Amino acid sequence: MTDSNLLKLDEQPVVKRGDGVETTLLVGRDRCGPVKFTSGLTRFPADTKVPIHHHNCDEQVTLLEGDAQVEIDGKRTRLQRYDRTRAG
Repeated sequence: MTDSNLLKLDEQPVVKRGDGVETTLLVGRDRCGPVKFTSGLTRFPADTKVPIHHHNCDEQVTLLEGDAQVEIDGKRTRLQRYDRTRAG
């Protein structure tokens, strides 16, 4: 049998990032022990702009609701519900 965790979204801590952006951490070392990835849910108010930035880890994003525009390697692309970026 494997170890498993049940995480209820409404019971997880929320990090307020400013301008109405909020992230709920779902999976990470501090939440689920020795895992090799981090997973979370981030909510953006309509018309929010996030500056171009970098992470200290790979990132994969799936758009769950609404639409968005992303810029990756200088190319802008419009995303719709369930579109995603690949990890990396």
